[in-house]
Amino acid sequence: KFMKALKQIIEQAASELYKKDRSMIDDKLQEQAISAKIMCYLQNALPKWNVDVEFNRQGENREPKTDMAEKERKPDIIIHQRGPKGPNLAVILVKCWWNSEPRENDAEVAQSIKQRHKYQAAFLLEIKQDSFQVSEI
Repeated sequence: KFMKALKQIIEQAASELYKKDRSMIDDKLQEQAISAKIMCYLQNALPKWNVDVEFNRQGENREPKTDMAEKERKPDIIIHQRGPKGPNLAVILVKCWWNSEPRENDAEVAQSIKQRHKYQAAFLLEIKQDSFQVSEI
């Protein structure tokens, strides 16, 4: 039930992007800029959590964040409590329609980050030209 509510919060944040920041999509800005704007909307909706972009540290020694295969990862957006003990709520991978990178491994990457860092959920957010899609992994 909570994950359904969280998905709706992510959808609302993406909807706000299209309403308030449409030029970012039309101008095909970097995914980091799009993710940062979505992060702002998520932070407003989730004031008790930390919402961060490209957060790349983990564990007691704050080493680079890795997935289950020990490959270094910088998730687009994470919802968590900062620090080595967490908890970690969600990881979100953002892909924009103008990004030509293949999509077939996105779900696997999101799932691997979720497992490695004990996130309660993982989502893919696809930013399309006139719409968006949020998928829970």
